[in-house]
Order: sequence, then C-alpha cells, then structure tokens
Amino acid sequence: MMYYREFPIAMGTASGTFLSTFAALEVQNIFTSALLAIVGAIISFLMSCLLNLIIKPKFKKHRKKRKK
Repeated sequence: MMYYREFPIAMGTASGTFLSTFAALEVQNIFTSALLAIVGAIISFLMSCLLNLIIKPKFKKHRKKRKK
C-alpha cells in the first residue's frame, strides 16, 4: 500500500521517466509507431469480422442439432 507521503515521489519518478524517454524519441519514430498501431488495429478488427462470418454459421448448425 502506498502512503500519501510516498505518492508525490512515485508520480515524480514516473513522470520524469516518461518525459526523459519521450524526449529521446524522434518525431518520425512516434509517427511510425502511431501508423503501425492504426494499421494493426484495422487488420485485427477485419480479421475478427472475417472469422466471425466463417465460424458463427458452423456454431449455429451445431446448436440446432444439439437442441433437437
């Protein structure tokens, strides 16, 4: 458990680490990372939709047989 007196020290350490890491990165690397994250999210979404279309009908057939 973190006490109230330790919270500012922890926040200062975390924000200092974040800002020093952020300052070391180049702007082009940040844009590249953001672009790759967007592309990855889009591909992940499309693959889940595709798998949903492929797998759902098979489960519906299985459920109908099971209910009878």
